Amino acid sequence: HGDKANQHRVDYFREWFDMSAIQQIISSIGTGKAKIGDSWTRLLTGAPTYSYAATGMSADGRYMVATLVNGSLIRSTDFGVSWSTVQGANYYAVQSCAVSDSGQYMYIPDVSGSNLIRTSSDYGVSWLTRSPGANRQYRSIACSSDGSKVVACQAVSGYVSRSTDYGNTWSDLFPELGNYQSICSSADGTKLAFVADNGYIYT
Repeated sequence: HGDKANQHRVDYFREWFDMSAIQQIISSIGTGKAKIGDSWTRLLTGAPTYSYAATGMSADGRYMVATLVNGSLIRSTDFGVSWSTVQGANYYAVQSCAVSDSGQYMYIPDVSGSNLIRTSSDYGVSWLTRSPGANRQYRSIACSSDGSKVVACQAVSGYVSRSTDYGNTWSDLFPELGNYQSICSSADGTKLAFVADNGYIYT
């Protein structure tokens, strides 16, 4: 029965994912030899024991950032071994963050309706506030691998906002098509996909 269920899932997502990779994962799980995420470490020191809202990391995992539901922002520069609080950060209602491959550029949106996106160009040490426009409630954000192209989708007003200069300036891509919940970007930032609560996926 389990094999049939797995096969059904594979057939359903056949057009979306690299099937060879999926088959390897299913095979590994079936034999108890899964290697991806095989072991986990719970951080008991360094990171505050609060409720977390979002996290992101560089391609090599060295630089990490995490947002807490109380509005705090913490970062790590040693693969998550130790963490420090970003002084002065008080970013409520953050549900997503994006980090460039190098970890130098980081982005976090605000879904509370404050119309803000925060950007960092120094590995999360300091942050600038950007305001792409009025009536923005950004639920999800993504960036290209080099961090130069950034996209953010809004939960209520139904727009996708884009920046091609590391978050310095912004423009709207689409009129209202739905309440967008999540967005992703290709490595070069030229291909986007986002989902809405109206039952559609947009590419």
